[in-house]
Amino acid sequence: MSENAPPADVAELRASVTGVVLEPQDASYADECALYNAAQILTPRVVVGAATSEDVARAVDFARRSGLAVAVKNAGHQVVPSVGDDTLLITTRLADVTVDEAARTIRVVPAPPRASAWSATPSAAV
Repeated sequence: MSENAPPADVAELRASVTGVVLEPQDASYADECALYNAAQILTPRVVVGAATSEDVARAVDFARRSGLAVAVKNAGHQVVPSVGDDTLLITTRLADVTVDEAARTIRVVPAPPRASAWSATPSAAV
């Protein structure tokens, strides 16, 4: 197991990202860590719900400086490596859907909830 990141470093991370930064004592921590596979329980030291690519870079840099590994959770369907005293990077807030009706293409980054993709898609394109 890695050493715990000092609280000041977590506070610094929290102040530097636009997404959420959670620790085990925070109210929404369990919801952020939850997976569809209830048999797999995630208990990371720090959860970063990245809202921008800069948040991802800051979370990875924080983990590197703190000696913590990084696991990535997207929509919660995948198998996430065992996350003990490490950093869980959640990318669902990075969701972006762009529809080009002329080209009849949809660009989805990285994987927003299905409802977001369907609501952004004109009915003629489906």
